[in-house]
Amino acid sequence: MKTERRVVARYRAKLDVQIDMNEYSFEAVSMEVSLRGLRIVCEGLLANKIFSRYLQVTPGENITANIQIKIPRQHDLNDTLKCNTRVISVNRISQSSYVVGFNIIDFDGDAMESWEAYIAKRH
Repeated sequence: MKTERRVVARYRAKLDVQIDMNEYSFEAVSMEVSLRGLRIVCEGLLANKIFSRYLQVTPGENITANIQIKIPRQHDLNDTLKCNTRVISVNRISQSSYVVGFNIIDFDGDAMESWEAYIAKRH
């Protein structure tokens, strides 16, 4: 029997994400979200340039990124939540595609409340 080692539940979700990392800024799409973080699919030459060097993320290594997440709201509008994150995993899925796990460190303003409300709807 396999035991679940995650502290919080993950939910599938495709959300548009803007990632600002060092001098780079690029768009991606989430594949899973949780209260504490998200996993994102990053594709293209820029993603390859950035993440190919992080394939073996060492526990405790401090690779950070500022992220803006667009979450759906009523009437086809989006809220953009800003947060500071730390890269916790990088996995190559093709020649220029990566799945990157981000742990949320903190949110700007009251964005944490909006994120918690969005996650609560995923149950």
